[in-house]
Amino acid sequence: MSHSKSENIHSGPPAALQALMGQLANLDIEYDEEDDGRVIAEIEALPGCLVYGDTKEEAARRVQALALRVIADKLEHGELSL
Repeated sequence: MSHSKSENIHSGPPAALQALMGQLANLDIEYDEEDDGRVIAEIEALPGCLVYGDTKEEAARRVQALALRVIADKLEHGELSL
């Protein structure tokens, strides 16, 4: 007797999420390095999206995550619609 195992095949995020991620990728991120070596990343198009990171890559990840939170908050409060 053969037992088959079902596999979850992920085809990627839903189209709406992919579109939102594409828009986020098109937002300009400004970088600045502090005297102590930390990197500041800011998305000027989204007020309040400014973070520190130990590296440019870390700062980029953090500011993109923050941008998603800001966008979600604006959606929740009716300040933005998709």
